Amino acid sequence: MICNQAYASPLEKLLADSTFEFFITGSRFFGGVTEKSDSDFFVQDSPLVRTFLEGHGFQETFDHSYVDKGNCSVYEGHGGYAFPKLHVQLVKNVRVKQQAQLLIQHSYLYMPAVPKEARRHVWDLAMSIAAMSLESEWPRKNPAMTG
Repeated sequence: MICNQAYASPLEKLLADSTFEFFITGSRFFGGVTEKSDSDFFVQDSPLVRTFLEGHGFQETFDHSYVDKGNCSVYEGHGGYAFPKLHVQLVKNVRVKQQAQLLIQHSYLYMPAVPKEARRHVWDLAMSIAAMSLESEWPRKNPAMTG
């Protein structure tokens, strides 16, 4: 299933019809889509999701700019001539990544205006805030947050 997006390409339909939750990210989520834009998604990392992607022709790639600390791996699929390539980020904690993405979106930060080499810092900060906000133990572990 694809969350927050209707599918358009055969690869997006493949993701939409799966039992896994794929979340749209990148320019199609934050804005700034151009005719050269690819499709970017993230999903909870697991052996099953890796088997699913590899079984449908996706390959692990190291030629990417996804460097935030929440990613385990990135897979790339090619949709053919009429469709751009598709990247799937396999993440350590999909809820933290989802929360971080929403934090960035609602902070009025226009992500396409941030240079690509600086986006890692934005993501790392948002991931840290999201992880703390989702961690129920955090206020009790942090003396500054206890009264």
